[in-house]
Amino acid sequence: MSTILVRERPGSPQEVRPGGVKQVQKPVVQEKGGEIAEMLSLYWKLRNLTTRQEGQGMVEYALILVLVSIVVIVILLTMGNQIKNVFSNVVAALGA
Repeated sequence: MSTILVRERPGSPQEVRPGGVKQVQKPVVQEKGGEIAEMLSLYWKLRNLTTRQEGQGMVEYALILVLVSIVVIVILLTMGNQIKNVFSNVVAALGA
């Protein structure tokens, strides 16, 4: 058995020792049915792990980044030669 010191309120009907401190014995054995409460607690913790939405914003930003990169790749594949010619013309004009 473990011992816990509890400070009682003045005027409570329970016996209070001098100094306002009462020694209370707390049994280590859990109440009957405590296993069910513990299982329910674990169930709710596991359920919260599967329904959390903390990382949802990061996933949305990653999807947007993937979409933008696919669009850029498609544009560069279709217009790559034209863009190359424009930059070549600019470099030739600056070098001259």
